[in-house]
Amino acid sequence: MGKAAFALRAAAAIVDPDNQHGNLIANGSHPDIITVKRLSKDAAKDDDKDSGTELKRSIGVDQIRAVQTALTTRPGLSSRRAIIIDSADDMERSAANALLKSL
Repeated sequence: MGKAAFALRAAAAIVDPDNQHGNLIANGSHPDIITVKRLSKDAAKDDDKDSGTELKRSIGVDQIRAVQTALTTRPGLSSRRAIIIDSADDMERSAANALLKSL
């Protein structure tokens, strides 16, 4: 089991302990589990995440600020929310500082 798979299972256990919304978690569309990862370089192909497009070098500050904006609202289906930052070591310095401020 990889780190990302473990993080998703841990987030699912926190957000949905009774497994009422397991299908949403499996599809990656649960509104209370936010995953932050490197985006593709092509903005037009940003919706096509499973293709073999080249990824950006790092996670940008705009992505972290979008997470901060999402954290200002209440969780949708659960009483808790989980954020998974896939490859946190790939964050830009400014993104890491923005995340640190929100913690």
